[in-house]
This record gives sequence, C-alpha cells and structure tokens, in this order.
Amino acid sequence: MSLVICDTANAGRTSLEWILTEILEIIASNVPSLDTLWNLLRASPRCWRIFTLRYAHITESALSGSNSITPLLVRELIRAVALVRAQNFPFPSLDILRWDFMTAIARNTNRDEYARCGDTTGITFGPNSLPDSRDVITSVVATANHISVSAQSVLASCIKRLKRSNLNCLPPDPDPEPRPPYLSGVIEAMGQPTYLEEMRAVRALWIIQLTGEVRAMVKSRPDVVRWTEDEVSRLSQKNPATILPYAAYHHVAVEVRTMMYYLPACYKNDTVFRLPQAPAPSECNRWATMPSDSQSYDEWCLGNESYGGDLLSCGNSTVSDRLPRLGFAFWEFATMYRLGLARRLPGLTLTTHYRHLVLQGICENTFLTVKTQSGDCSRAIF
Repeated sequence: MSLVICDTANAGRTSLEWILTEILEIIASNVPSLDTLWNLLRASPRCWRIFTLRYAHITESALSGSNSITPLLVRELIRAVALVRAQNFPFPSLDILRWDFMTAIARNTNRDEYARCGDTTGITFGPNSLPDSRDVITSVVATANHISVSAQSVLASCIKRLKRSNLNCLPPDPDPEPRPPYLSGVIEAMGQPTYLEEMRAVRALWIIQLTGEVRAMVKSRPDVVRWTEDEVSRLSQKNPATILPYAAYHHVAVEVRTMMYYLPACYKNDTVFRLPQAPAPSECNRWATMPSDSQSYDEWCLGNESYGGDLLSCGNSTVSDRLPRLGFAFWEFATMYRLGLARRLPGLTLTTHYRHLVLQGICENTFLTVKTQSGDCSRAIF
C-alpha cells in the first residue's frame, strides 16, 4: 500500500467569511443561546450583516429553536426586557407584573400547559413576541452575553473562595451525634458549575435586569406605562429581591439577593440597574455548560430550591441574611457532595455536624442559630 503525502498548507480557506450566505444564516439560526449568537456576530462581519437583515428570525431561532438550551421562563424574561426597551410596555399594572408574571418565573411554571387545559389567565411572552426593532434586539443579544459572562464570573468567584477555605465543624450539641468520618481540609477539584447552577444565576440576573428596566420606564415614560401613583409608589419600595410576591418563592429571592451582593451599588437613585463591566475571559471564569438529556427535569429543578439553599434553611438551623459570598443558593447536590455537605448513601440523613459545617476566613460576624431542646443558642462562627 502506498501513502500519498498531501500538502495541507494551502488546503483552502476555512474562515466564516468564505461560507455561503445561506449556510451562514442557518449556522447563526441554530446556535444554542443568545450569548453564543453574540460571539458569532463579533467573530464574523458577514454574520453581522446577515443579522442586520434577518435579526428577528435569527434571534427567535436562537432563543426558542430546537437547539436552544435557554430555560423556558428565562426566555420569557428576555422577551419582557426586549418589549420594555422597545417602549411596548407589556404590564398593565404592578399586580400583573408581580403576582402573575414574576410568580410564574419563580415557580418556573410552564403556562402553555395551563392554557391547553383551558386556563387562559395570565400574561405570557411566547415565540414571535419580540419587538420588531433591530436596535432593541441587538441590545438584548448583547445583554444576554453580558449576563452570561457575569453569571459565570460570580460562580467562579464563589468556587475560588471555596477552594482556598477550610471546612470546620461546630462544637457538638448537648445531645452529641457521631462525628463525621472525615477531617477538615482544603477543598480541591471543585470542578465547574453545572447547567442548573448557571441557569439559576442567569435567571437571577435577568430578574434584576427586568426590574431595573421597568423602574426606568416608569420614571422616564409615565405616559407609556400609565400606572397609578399608588403603583408607582409601591414599585419604588421594591427591589429585585422583594418584587417576588410569595414567601414560598423565597429561594428565588435568595438567589437574586446573592447576585446583588456581587454587583456594585447602583441603586443610589433607585431607578435603573446597570450591570458592571464583564471581566475578560479566562480559563477560570468561562466555560461551556450543557443541559441534561431531560429538559423537563431541568425545568422542574429550576422551579425548586437548590440543594445548597435547602441545606442552609432546613431542619434545625437558620442562617442570617448576611450570608458569606459562597453561592450556596445556587449549588446543586454534586457540588455540595464535594464540599462534604451531602451523602450519596441512600436512606441516610445529614447529621447536625454535616448541616453546620462552615467556611472560615470568608466573612466576619456571621452567626448560626442552632435550635436545641434547651432553647435557641446563637454561636459566633468567626
């Protein structure tokens, strides 16, 4: 058998700029998310020119097409932000914004199923509800990339803090339990955040963004919003974490509040929220995440509290709102297991020692209240 040596130095042009326009449009329409679309637009001037002509089709395909990895209710948040920016204000009243739209976002309810069952109440932003404005849609795609970068940077910061921290147990309760079968040590090999953890952070940022957009519109264009003075006054008393109406959705409010800890204090005028400048990409703060094989399972998980958030609020312990910047509101079971805060053996529940593991050197003056048979006892951790 003879071997043929081929010269691949000039095998052909591989740039996106040499791909046929029709094929390039198909590629742009089948990206899995809006942040990926933004990266493609920045990489190819021809893609940008195609986008300026077919912006509505390409954006909607990337947002809700068959390859999209954006959760259903996050898509509605994105469309709502686009409508507000286009001054096509979609919320007739504050109650509809809070009790209908935000409630569904927090519950992660698929309202299409309710509509098929005859329940037509509520306001939805389904496919093809994006405004027909190239500038608005372009800005929303850019915001989606900014939010994706910011979410991953926040999670990367949390992981960095976890890696350089030591786990230590609290002193035993009056009724001692068996000590955990491991010793304190430096956390290693945390890995990257999962799809669910990243989507929780992304959802929180979009809620913050929508709240800021609504507040800005209410102040600058009251003739478009047409809310009553009472509604405007009540909105001024809400922040992105408290705009969620039900205490049952406290886990989403905690996610939003955790995100707000990492963002600069842009609420001096309490009118509009501006995201901080996104950090430069690096190996530690940018990664690719993919959903599980079951989209319905991912949607169900997003409608429930994360394992880390549930661990902090479960059973016999409560933690004050001054939580360390460790991202517990976002962490799922796998991450908590690597921290030693979860067990894989079936039928075993976490002991008090497992529940009360804390990280030292992160923040000061944090207290953990432990409820015992003899009463409540606040113990200073640091």
